[in-house]
Amino acid sequence: MSLEQLPNDVLLTVFNYINTVDLFRAFHHLNERFDTQLRVHVATHKVDFRWITKRAFDIFCRTSLGSITTNVTSLCLSDDVEFPNLFHHFLPNPEQNFPTDPARIPRDFDGYGHQILRSGIRFTMRQFANLKYLHLDVIDFLEPVVQLLFECRYLSRLTHLKITQNMDSYLTHAPRIVNAVWQLPNLSHFRFVSMNTINISDVTLSRCTSRTILSFSLERIEISWVQFFNLLENSPNMAHARVSICKAAEVPTIMQIIPSITKLNLTVEYVPNVLAHIFDFMPNIDHLTIEFENSLSFEYESFNEHKWKQIVLNHLPNLKVFSFFYVFFAPYDIQIEQVVDTLLDTFRTPFWLDERQLFVQCDWLPEDNGKPVILYTLPQTCGYSYALHPMRKSRSTHPAVDRDSMLSDVPSMNFSKSIDYINRYSLRSVQNRQSADLMVELPVQEHVWRFISTFAHFTSLSVRLARMNYPSQLQQLINLSANCHSVTLGNISPAKLVELDINQTCLRRIALTEYTFNAVECSAFANSPLGKQCTILRIGLTDRRHVLVLLAEMPQLQQLTCQCSDAKWDIDESLADENQDEVQWLREQLPKTYSINYVEDSFVRIWIV
Repeated sequence: MSLEQLPNDVLLTVFNYINTVDLFRAFHHLNERFDTQLRVHVATHKVDFRWITKRAFDIFCRTSLGSITTNVTSLCLSDDVEFPNLFHHFLPNPEQNFPTDPARIPRDFDGYGHQILRSGIRFTMRQFANLKYLHLDVIDFLEPVVQLLFECRYLSRLTHLKITQNMDSYLTHAPRIVNAVWQLPNLSHFRFVSMNTINISDVTLSRCTSRTILSFSLERIEISWVQFFNLLENSPNMAHARVSICKAAEVPTIMQIIPSITKLNLTVEYVPNVLAHIFDFMPNIDHLTIEFENSLSFEYESFNEHKWKQIVLNHLPNLKVFSFFYVFFAPYDIQIEQVVDTLLDTFRTPFWLDERQLFVQCDWLPEDNGKPVILYTLPQTCGYSYALHPMRKSRSTHPAVDRDSMLSDVPSMNFSKSIDYINRYSLRSVQNRQSADLMVELPVQEHVWRFISTFAHFTSLSVRLARMNYPSQLQQLINLSANCHSVTLGNISPAKLVELDINQTCLRRIALTEYTFNAVECSAFANSPLGKQCTILRIGLTDRRHVLVLLAEMPQLQQLTCQCSDAKWDIDESLADENQDEVQWLREQLPKTYSINYVEDSFVRIWIV
């Protein structure tokens, strides 16, 4: 049976498994029926420009996007490494004078991406008249975001906005972003996500009032109690808030009652008296999630059933759902098991088990006194990145909790046998099959491998081999997810790397760590299955001249980030010339259109144009 013979509902189901941009490139303009179903599909699926190449973007925009702008309801714009400055194509005034990172602009391009714009592709946000969901992903400059948000004021259907950033200096201008967002006419949901935790408690966030904002989320962005209540007072209909409160934040002396808040997600220092006072001003909370800042002092005695029972009964009269996550560090001179039993026993009461149906679990490593002990409610929903240590021990108040269950809705998973390889949240049980990021240290035992193999939807993979000569599980892991576009490989020898038989066609970004490649190894990798489909590469080299080898033998490469070992430069006196640094030397060897700049940790980034 051919695709043309499939019923429309089946055809739309098939479309669900294909990226929207790729879908249009494959089916648009084939016939009128396909075009109609594509318009139906795009009305309910995101047009996502993350990870897109410039060529794919040009083709999609020239052949398809102009005819479907009014059909698009969900859009993601990015400043991704595969296509820096893509957002310029959607600015009303791209020539406006705002700074652009020189490392992201090819030589002989001006500082505002004008040469990119000469392709003639130009859209404005106003053209997407039916847009409901907008995601601005890692656009590292303030002014273009402000421009885009200004244009969004003309989008009467826009209800959901997400901004993701990783620039600390950018986020110090958060008030401009929040004020622009609060002026969007019908926006109801806003998420502002930082890739790194930062503190902006010394600025005023909003001076505008929005009666449409229902849900607000600041993730990894620490604010004060004063800022939080100002936001609530400027959003009289806000029902859901997610915020991180900075340590030692002072409670406002004057606060209004906030009756609209029914769902609250807090990351906060554990000070029960302060929390009880805050809850008094939000009497209608029915869903409460708290992730407590790590406690370096041994305060578990104050974190007990009686304390929380009093808070719930006296300060949270409408509470229906309660979850928490708490980390404390056990002293070296006590038995962790004894502490765990004492702590869990405080939650084995009729109030929690019968009336509230609330169960808690404790995870720890038995051989690691002084390491974190983690106490959390089941199912666990807090946090960003989670890890599983095969030696971790767990005890729970739940009568039949499974070892590998009771965790939901987290964006990344981490499996390791080395406590140094994973972060300190390395003990939690896991059961999330939709994780976007997967981190694994190989080899793993068979029962752990069976568990890992159920995570088939990850888009990013980070793997370290504890033993260099164990690539079989690595090959299976890379081929596990059809959606994985990025792989970081640590401690794998080039000889084993080139032997991998990869059938995962989506993979484009590869980072090779903990090894430096010589010329022969560079050539072997370039001609391996991984090398032939790699378009963005990060690698360590023994000699800067190996850059020329990679570029010559990897014609599909769009970006190369490399670090060259100084110890090898003395093989050629010309390379040791202190007046001719690495970037200068590469600029003399490579075409003038290439962008070549230093980036973090003495790496050199080459963008191939």
